[in-house]
Amino acid sequence: MIADRPSDGFEKHVVERENRKREETVHSLKTSRISSRLAGLSRFLLALGAVILVGLVIFASVPSYILPKPGAIGRALLEHRTLLLKHLWPTVLELIAGFVLGNFTAFASALAIFYIKAARRILLPGLILLRSVPVVALTPVLALWLGTGLAPRIAVVALITFFPLVVLMVRGLGAADSGIMDVMRVLNAREWQILLKLRIPASSPYVFSGLKIGAPAAVMGALVAEWLGSNEGIGYIMATATFEFRTELLWATIAVGSVLGVVAFALIELLQHLVAPWSRDGGH
Repeated sequence: MIADRPSDGFEKHVVERENRKREETVHSLKTSRISSRLAGLSRFLLALGAVILVGLVIFASVPSYILPKPGAIGRALLEHRTLLLKHLWPTVLELIAGFVLGNFTAFASALAIFYIKAARRILLPGLILLRSVPVVALTPVLALWLGTGLAPRIAVVALITFFPLVVLMVRGLGAADSGIMDVMRVLNAREWQILLKLRIPASSPYVFSGLKIGAPAAVMGALVAEWLGSNEGIGYIMATATFEFRTELLWATIAVGSVLGVVAFALIELLQHLVAPWSRDGGH
């Protein structure tokens, strides 16, 4: 009996890889269809909930101190627009500074965790422990350490945006195509070249998923930090309106915070479209 030739083994390996890729493509298409249907269902439920809520306010005579009418909230936005704009800029500054700081630190930490075993053993348990601490508990501690200015609020935003990107980027760095990596190593590519040319592009869907998770969460973190210890920002106005029972102004600040979250998410979507359009469908 004649033994299999090396070329037969190579052809078998190529066929197996093609079959695996075909299966992954089918799975990706099914997942995409399911995600699209779930997104459509969530939008429908959100719109239905909004219609029901507005209907309750208008027709069920809900007291204004519980839930004001949309027109009253709109009037509050117009009447207090100068106040809201004045306190919007500190919140935006906290968001930008904290988001950049948190994600830059997350990028460096993900590289350390992926390439250095000791860092993986030391950093991961610490990150999980830090993530388990509520933001409400961290904010006063950071205020004691960093003072009552912008610094503790920026730190809160950075901590909130840090964890999702670390976890997803470590996963993305390991998702590079092993076949392409083998070819690059055969061609004597250095590890930094593999990182820049293969691993980082392959991790882009994961990175942008982490950024999309972190952007709206950063808005929430900034508002909570301002609520607990600040004399400026949308969160501060939100707390003041709550304590003074100014329900229309409270809902106006909630509307501003919601718009901030949507804008932050949309900016990440735009950045992904400009920088890594191939990653929008989860492809490499």
